[in-house]
Amino acid sequence: MDFVPFRGLDPVLTSRFPAFSRHSDRWSFHGSLPRSLTIPRSNSVYDNLIEPSFMAINNETRPDDGPSRLTRDDPPNLHRRRPETRHSYHRTSFKPSVTLHSNTLPRNVTNRSPTGSRYTENILGNRRNNRGRTISPVRRPNDDFNHLNDSFTLGRSSRLRHRRNRSLSPRRPRDGIRIAPRSDYGIASVSLTADSGRSGMRASPRTNIITDINYYTYSDDDTDSSEHRVKPAGPSISNDIKAIKIKGVDFMVMENARAHHTDKFARSHDSGLIVRRGQRFYMSIVLDQKISLTGHEIVFLFTTGTNPQPGKGTYIFLSSTTKLHADNWTIQIDKVFHDRVTFVIQSPSDTIIGEWKVSIGVKMDDSPDDMIVKPKGSMIILFNPWDKDDDVFFPEVTKLSEYVLNDSGCIFTGSEGQIGLKPWFYGQFEGDILTAALHCIDKAFNFRSGRAKGNPVRVARAISKIVNSNDDNGVIMGNWSGNYSNQTPPLSWAGSVKILRQFLKTSKPVKYGQCFVFAGVVTTICRALGIPCRNVTNFSSAHDTDGNVTVDVHWDSGHDEPITESNTDSIWNFHVWNDVWMKRKDLPVGNDGWQVLDATPQETSDGEFRCGPAPLSAILNGRCDVMYDAPFIYAEVNADRVHWSKSSNGGWEVIGIDKQVVGKSISTKIADGKPIPGNVTDCERYREDITHLYKYPEGGDRERISMLTACSSLSSGASNNYTKCKDVKLDIQTPKQVFVGSGFDILIVCSNLTGVQQTISGRFICDVTRYTGSVVSVLRKDSFEEVIEAYEQKQIVIHVEADDYIDYVIEAAMFKISMIGKIKDSNQQFAKLCNFRLLLPDLVVKARSNFPRCGQAISLDVSFTNPLMKRSLTNCILQTEYTGMKDDRSRSIWNILPGEKLQTTIDVIPEVKGACAVFVTFCCDNLPDLQGTCELYIQ
Repeated sequence: MDFVPFRGLDPVLTSRFPAFSRHSDRWSFHGSLPRSLTIPRSNSVYDNLIEPSFMAINNETRPDDGPSRLTRDDPPNLHRRRPETRHSYHRTSFKPSVTLHSNTLPRNVTNRSPTGSRYTENILGNRRNNRGRTISPVRRPNDDFNHLNDSFTLGRSSRLRHRRNRSLSPRRPRDGIRIAPRSDYGIASVSLTADSGRSGMRASPRTNIITDINYYTYSDDDTDSSEHRVKPAGPSISNDIKAIKIKGVDFMVMENARAHHTDKFARSHDSGLIVRRGQRFYMSIVLDQKISLTGHEIVFLFTTGTNPQPGKGTYIFLSSTTKLHADNWTIQIDKVFHDRVTFVIQSPSDTIIGEWKVSIGVKMDDSPDDMIVKPKGSMIILFNPWDKDDDVFFPEVTKLSEYVLNDSGCIFTGSEGQIGLKPWFYGQFEGDILTAALHCIDKAFNFRSGRAKGNPVRVARAISKIVNSNDDNGVIMGNWSGNYSNQTPPLSWAGSVKILRQFLKTSKPVKYGQCFVFAGVVTTICRALGIPCRNVTNFSSAHDTDGNVTVDVHWDSGHDEPITESNTDSIWNFHVWNDVWMKRKDLPVGNDGWQVLDATPQETSDGEFRCGPAPLSAILNGRCDVMYDAPFIYAEVNADRVHWSKSSNGGWEVIGIDKQVVGKSISTKIADGKPIPGNVTDCERYREDITHLYKYPEGGDRERISMLTACSSLSSGASNNYTKCKDVKLDIQTPKQVFVGSGFDILIVCSNLTGVQQTISGRFICDVTRYTGSVVSVLRKDSFEEVIEAYEQKQIVIHVEADDYIDYVIEAAMFKISMIGKIKDSNQQFAKLCNFRLLLPDLVVKARSNFPRCGQAISLDVSFTNPLMKRSLTNCILQTEYTGMKDDRSRSIWNILPGEKLQTTIDVIPEVKGACAVFVTFCCDNLPDLQGTCELYIQ
């Protein structure tokens, strides 16, 4: 194949393509054809050919007419003749590169070879010459040449395409992007020619027309001139064009997604453009002809909700002729190329979040005022924690990889002395999850759109209501009874994806959930919407039902037992809620930052089961008069436990106050943006203690001032409920590292604080409980009486065998120790409560393949040993959740004998490349759930 290159191209060809050879003033290429020929911008040739500003011209030429051919050594004005043509001039400012792609010529397009012979190519790629004889086609090149960003690229076949894949007219074979450099050679054109019999061409059943590069001279007048430039006329359009139609809309989904941190949505979401508010995004329209920017007006209409209204911020009208519009939306024309116009649009930082419909229309100057604006698709606008003007802006940008972008993590459970973790798959980027999150918001606002949906405080409060089902048939139905009637037990859930998909499909509450399930779903919804969010676990969490910032425990001194019906307050072994980050413009200065949000239906707020958002700064300083629900949250982490004793005459007396038992080891996952690996027993390496954000150190002056401030703001009088020191100090020590199926000892330490002998008597009670503190069964009840010498310390040991509790262990294998007694000589009473749990074995999950691939089944080995030596595990189920999961992955397995080791295999099919965390949960009738994780990297 011979062709004439641009002036100065010689060193580029020889260095980049050794297969090129020069013969006189022509170049030939032998071998397989490259896909494209690239001139880097760094090369001096580029500077000779193209300047930063040049003209793009479209020539409409009759097929039989062709411009004269020049070699690279011809003088610039040798040939003055040019074909009859109608020129459309368009001044264009190109990006650092221009790319010409190509496709097969359409049926029966006539072309001319370099030697002058004509031929016709049909749609199948076969060519016939002017004698009707078929010409052998040219093999399609196999070289996959990479396009460079800073380059001028020549396409490898006959039909030309711009870099945005806008095909040029197939009925004008000589049409092309004609580059007019400001040099003495005038207009350099890409023409469509082929060699009919030169060396280096080989036959193949498939063909591609080879592009040839020629030089043409062009002048606006008949005078000789060494400089030939296209007249810099403005955009124009033929007078016979009366109407313009929109052929298509390009939402530029992936380009916008990468800039808006929504590219993970784009992999699994088919609803179109997903952007964040307050940040510019791009959109292109393709017209049926070139457009005059001075003679036409392009309008965009963005609407959301069922009844869009301009005054509510749900109806936005944008025009290409006006930059600033209502509600501070902006629009500008970014670039125009032939019939494609690209716009840059920016929504304000308080835009309503949700799905917006997009309609577009074109209006000409001489058309009626009303125009047809047709729907062209939809887009979703989310909160933007990367935007400084957004109310959810998070200043530590690196931590957003955890609080917004991490789709897996963990929830801490257990008790203060035995903290464990539950791996959780949030899955906010999975298919249908963003749709489900938006559906939850719409349902919480009764499907009415308004500016409240752009306010993160209002949105967060709505989330805390809709996630539970108590008021409006929300996402999850809570159940703490232990009876789950063939529905999913709360501990069996391993993530939010199945829950939200089921709710989206049925619009009915999913059964069942508890606090950690509510918190996990809230995290998924908040992160999907763009609100920074994290799970928070409070150990020894108080539930104050009467708002007096104390947990009151009532005892019957005559029988040495608690009065169950009077003990409406409680202390949960742990409770999980959420922290969400936002500005609080509705509160005085100093309340921005993390806000407590709790979707677990415990108490009503303004008549509905919801809680928060409440500023952490207010909780820390005891300002219980701050919205929302600060008194309840303050009591959860700071309440004193007050023991009341009922005497034989019916009177009540405070017999003790525990000031340091509530709000212990408040925990969240460290903000590393990574999933939890296989070992979930070693939870300290993933745990961040944030107790200091909620309360001052126990026993300090600031902690007591905070309590007094809270009590005074509530007028509860609880600050007066203090008592004098006792003569005897009691302490209960519980086991730390004991697994289910083993016996354990409980140690009661009695210390005589006086210099005289003391005799104490009372009752010890051991209960099996749920994590909320409610009693499942009374395990042991023992009376005791001990004589303690002056300043002596005595220990009472209570041993519990596995057979004593194994039939009652449910959910989290938790126990509560209660003790009440009195000192005989002084008649002083004392009471003590303590909670602990037993440990559970981990599931060991390992992948068989070290190089798993996307879309292919991956086998995982799952194993663990039954810790019960006298019980078989029955009704066993393995459940799996992971990134890119398309269907439910649950499977029943056989019963596991006492002490038997389970070894089984499960298959997963990941659909997304990159890091993938697999969460496996084992459930049965005899043990609480067992969990394991495995981290994969999918290729």
